Amino acid sequence: MDVVVIEAFTLFPVYVMFLMDIFKNRKKQKVFKTPYYTLVLSQGLADILIILTIFNLLIARYFGIGNKLLYYIQGYGVAWFHSNTGPLMFIVRMFGIFLITSQRYIAVCWQGSKMNTLIDNLPPLVLFGIHYSIPCILFIPAFLVSKATFQDEDKLFIINSPTHLQVQ
Repeated sequence: MDVVVIEAFTLFPVYVMFLMDIFKNRKKQKVFKTPYYTLVLSQGLADILIILTIFNLLIARYFGIGNKLLYYIQGYGVAWFHSNTGPLMFIVRMFGIFLITSQRYIAVCWQGSKMNTLIDNLPPLVLFGIHYSIPCILFIPAFLVSKATFQDEDKLFIINSPTHLQVQ
């Protein structure tokens, strides 16, 4: 566990700095406005969301900071959020990899085609919306049946309903 904590606290800031640099350079360099970099930034946001969610539980479990707070406010959806964010972001990240791979394939192999032109002319928010909306739609059944609670205030193990586990 110590290796994971050390890697997370050292590599995560570097990753965020790379993403921020790409985002800042979108205004200066035309290459960073392409659909590829839009999808990279969108994928980076999904990575950041899952890492922050994992950090939240990691800090509570490993260091004992905030675990009692998380346990006592679980009635407000905290356990539900932690239970669903991991699997949802996994689907979002896999779909993002699919989108990036498809975009690169079309850009390289179908250069100049109508499909490539269509993708190149899509506004960044449309690409972002596609990246997140389709996985969220696919995950709706799990959202609807999820009833998660924390087992105890020290370890914060998440207990899901059997129906939720069958849907995923």
